[in-house]
Amino acid sequence: MVGCSDDMVVVRELNPFPTMVGAALATVTELSGDYRIHLDHPPPYDALPVEAELAKGTTISTEIQKKVETVLKKTLGTTAQVRLLEKVVHRSPKAKRSVQSGAINE
Repeated sequence: MVGCSDDMVVVRELNPFPTMVGAALATVTELSGDYRIHLDHPPPYDALPVEAELAKGTTISTEIQKKVETVLKKTLGTTAQVRLLEKVVHRSPKAKRSVQSGAINE
């Protein structure tokens, strides 16, 4: 994966691993804990593109989105572009957290 080493994503010279993102998102009670990092263009990345699944009974709101972005900024030190989803596509015991869309070439 371009811009990644062992699923590490390079964002503005910071190198957050998906597990670090997951640990930060786990502190937000409005989220289910399921998420993915959606890489839709080649690096460099100015913001960490995160899709996060809402907990059951929670509705999408800008307040929750801002809260998640703030948690990621404080915890990882990087800006995140958060998209809240009612359901994340993957459902497997060992989910792939970094996902490329389209053709990203070196």
